[in-house]
This record gives sequence, C-alpha cells and structure tokens, in this order.
Amino acid sequence: MPDADDSLTLEGLARILRDHAGAAASSFAQLREQDARLQAHQREQDERFRAELRAQDERYHAEQREQDTRFQARMDELHREIGAVASMVRDLAQLSVREMDAREEDRQHIRQIFARMEEYDLRFEAVNLEIREMRTDIRRILNAIERRGGNGGSRPETQQP
Repeated sequence: MPDADDSLTLEGLARILRDHAGAAASSFAQLREQDARLQAHQREQDERFRAELRAQDERYHAEQREQDTRFQARMDELHREIGAVASMVRDLAQLSVREMDAREEDRQHIRQIFARMEEYDLRFEAVNLEIREMRTDIRRILNAIERRGGNGGSRPETQQP
C-alpha cells in the first residue's frame, strides 16, 4: 500500500485510481458478462414461458372447439327433437279439434233427439189426455145406457133357452 502522504498527492491519487481502475474494469466486465448471461437466461425463460402459454392456449382453444362442436351437435339434436315434438303437437291439436267437432256434432244430435223426445212426450200426454176424456165420455155413455136398461157395455150374457 502506498504511503499515506503519497495518496494525498496527484500522483498518489492517480496511482490509487490506476490500481482500482483495473479491478473496477474487471468487475464491470464480470458484471456485464453476468448481466448478459442473466438476460440470455431470462430470454430463454421468457421464450419457454411463451411457448408453454401458447401450448396451453392451443389446448384450451382445441378443448373449446371440441366443446363447441359437441354443444352444437347437441343443439342440432335438440332442434330436431323439438321439431318432431312440435309436429306431434300439431297433429294432436288437429285430432283434438276433429274430436271436439265430432263431439259437438254428437251433442247437437243428442239435443235434437231430446227435443224430439220432449215433443213426443207432449204429444203422448195430449193423446193420453184425449184418451182419458174419451174414457170419461164412454163411461158416461155406458152409464147412461145401463140406466136405460142396457147392460152397461158388458159382454152380452148368454141367454139360456
């Protein structure tokens, strides 16, 4: 180590700087080399990371496409099933309408039958009333004949000779 008095002079300071400049230059060179290695290593890691991300992204998108394909196939299948069901519902609706129309025709026919039956019942009552009136008239006539000496409409008695 140089003298303490020497270090205070310009030459002493220059010597100290020269001694340390070589070491500092070598340290800076080592630091640059380390930095270059670190940057290269970082680039490699970044590239590996990007490659892994791309691979994951491709796998994810492939899975999504596969899921989308399955989903679309299922949707198409459901659309076909819905179409078939809609067709069946339309057919059933038409059958129901026909059946309702047929039932309505049956109801109208039954109403007509009941109306005729009521008509016939009224006629039958009227005829029965006429028959009762006739019966009353006949009974009166027969009673009158009996009072006059007739047998009152009974069967003629067989006379004995």
